[in-house]
Parts: sequence; structure tokens; C-alpha cells
Amino acid sequence: EELELATGIANQTAIALSNISMQRKMIEQRTFEREMEIAREIQCRLLPRKMPEIPGYDFAAINAPAKQVGGDYYDFLSLSEDELGIAIADVSGKGVPAAILIASVRSALQAEGRAGIQSVVSLLEHLNELVYRDTASDMFVTMVFSILHPSSGLFQYANAGHPYPLLFTHDGEYVELEIGGCFLGIGEKMQYGCGTAILAPGGTLILYSDGVTDTQSPNGDLYGRKRLIEVAQKNLDGTAENLLKAIVADTKKYQGDAEQFDDFTLVVVRRN
Repeated sequence: EELELATGIANQTAIALSNISMQRKMIEQRTFEREMEIAREIQCRLLPRKMPEIPGYDFAAINAPAKQVGGDYYDFLSLSEDELGIAIADVSGKGVPAAILIASVRSALQAEGRAGIQSVVSLLEHLNELVYRDTASDMFVTMVFSILHPSSGLFQYANAGHPYPLLFTHDGEYVELEIGGCFLGIGEKMQYGCGTAILAPGGTLILYSDGVTDTQSPNGDLYGRKRLIEVAQKNLDGTAENLLKAIVADTKKYQGDAEQFDDFTLVVVRRN
């Protein structure tokens, strides 16, 4: 009888301890989820709160992380009365480590913008040294940085291993902006080339992360650059916002019920 009583007490104690353990795990999970929500709110505030307001130009952008926080980033920097910096970047990996690194890149870029950016090449060289110094060997950053002169439509750019931006004329012809160099952070001293182009009246510039073209269908096929170009060519007559929405809608349709596995960032610049 004593053994049965002791066994009953032990079983009840085991259940109580198990419940306490489960409650602790639930509290820890809720705390973690709340911390991630706060991190997401902070990361959202690091993105531009509004689009640039420049006569004759139209801007639209979207950033949708695959997780609560992500490693994609875009920005607009007012450098002077006739200079607008445009940036898009993507950190290898996802989650908190990528978010911390992209926040560091953003801070450095903002500081450079306030101090006065000498050239797109010198900027990428400086950011490369920063990323190389501050990150693990298995992390790197892809980036495109350009300086647009709204009065003429001329812009200089440098591409550090990022998916090539697409520059469209009003009739749908396009070129890819590929001049630059390697990823940021894979070597201490890297050299970058500078490209120049003209955003002519009626033209459109599209910058995007690989999360756009790597959108997967339920069968695992990739959305691809060809589809992106075709959708853009069909929607060049509308606003930048309408073009962005058309691309997002088409990728969502292609994705179906498949899971989003990579951060999705898209920037559209139109010259009216």
C-alpha cells in the first residue's frame, strides 16, 4: 500500500514537473517571438519611411523578409540638390546574423552619405573593408550602389556581385548593369569598376534581390529573370508603384502555396 501511494505521488510529481517544463518552454518561446517582433520593427525603421520626391521621377520599393528579420536592404540617400544615392544589398544567409550585418552596412552607408561620398567605387571599397573586418569568413554581402543626377538622368553605379539591375527604355529595350566587382567581405582589398548609364525620359530602372528571381513554384522551379523582364515590359507605361505591384502579383501567382524561402526586395525608379 505504501509503495502504491509512493508510486502515485511520484507519477503526480512527474506530471507536475513536466507541466512546469512545458510552461517554461512556452514562456521562452513567447519571449523569443516578442524579441523577434521588436527586431523586425527596428529593421523596418531602418528602411526609407517614404519615397524620394523629385520632380519628373517616380519611385516604389518593397522589402519582404522570408523570416521575421532578413538580410535584404534598400535605401535612398539625398547627397546634394542634384545627386540621389540608390542602394540595394543582400547578405548571405537569413535571420538574426544577416540582420545584424545589414544594419552595420546601412549605418556605414548613412555615415558615408553624411560625410560626402566621393565616388561609387570608393564607397564600395570602404564597405568591403568594413564587412571583411566585422564578419565571419562564411558571410558576405552583394550590393549595387548608384548616384543618380535627376537633372540629366545620368547615373554612375558599381555592382558588387549583386543580380544585375535592369534599365529599360520607354519602348521595352533593356540593358543589364553588371560593371563592378566581387562580393563585399571576401577579401580585405578589392577593386571595383564604375559604370555609367542614362535613365532617359520614359525609362525605368529595376533593382532587385535574388529572392525575386529565385521565387519557387510548388514544383520547385525558379521564377527566373526572363519572367521578370517580360512582366516589366508589359507594365512600363504605368507608375512605378503599378509596375512593382504587377511584378509582386506575378511572383505570388507563380509561387502558389509554396513557401517563401528567401528575402524579397524590389526597387523601381521611373523617369516620367
